[in-house]
Amino acid sequence: MKSRLFTLHQPFTTYHYDIKKKNNEVNSVNS
Repeated sequence: MKSRLFTLHQPFTTYHYDIKKKNNEVNSVNS
């Protein structure tokens, strides 16, 4: 069950990380 939840959660984590990375890049460009 735990691994199933993890597999389901994986894309969301990657997606979230990607957004954070993009935001960081935008912030560094703006500053």
